[in-house]
Amino acid sequence: MPKAPKLIFLAIVLLSTPGCLVIGPRTVSVAELQTQPPSLMVAKRSDRLVYLVLDPARVPLECPVLVQGEDRGGRLQHLHTFVERDLKRAFENYFQTVRVVGPAAKAPPGSVVVDVAVKRVEINITSKAINGYGNTVHSAGVGALTWSAALRLAESDEYLFSFAGQSVGTPTDRPQHAVRTMLESAITDFFKGYTDKKVHRQLLGAPAVEEKPSTI
Repeated sequence: MPKAPKLIFLAIVLLSTPGCLVIGPRTVSVAELQTQPPSLMVAKRSDRLVYLVLDPARVPLECPVLVQGEDRGGRLQHLHTFVERDLKRAFENYFQTVRVVGPAAKAPPGSVVVDVAVKRVEINITSKAINGYGNTVHSAGVGALTWSAALRLAESDEYLFSFAGQSVGTPTDRPQHAVRTMLESAITDFFKGYTDKKVHRQLLGAPAVEEKPSTI
């Protein structure tokens, strides 16, 4: 049996021996994933307008996927979709109006500004099987996203709530599943802290914010 290719995340490579699976280089697009993070029941959504800031300097369109801390060629594409679709959808469970904007957007007083940053995407190998030739014939791992998100009032530089840490998905040998559960865990982690700190209760006490019509 020929020597197996070097272990790299983001593809499933079929070897010459039936049933042998090894994770190898591939590009995964966030836009092709159907994320479904669990959401808490919210009795009342806030009338505050939310500006969800998508800054390309903080959230790249594409980034490397490290494996055990090394760049082995895997790439995660369309990472902006995590903000534009997934985070937006999650915030809509808590707020009536959520808009994805660029970093130069001016949020009206009384509205909420959410800043997001992605620092690192990686796969940590959790298990692997080696045959009698010393070749890796099967491996599994977890996706890990190092990121941050912080929420503040438009008229303040002080954050009401912030999350920064590493969100980890579930172990799998399927690359799309690893990335999807990683992103779902990230959203769950943020809103767990948001709920535990009773931030939503604070925001419900604020008056609704009406956007002024554009004069352009």
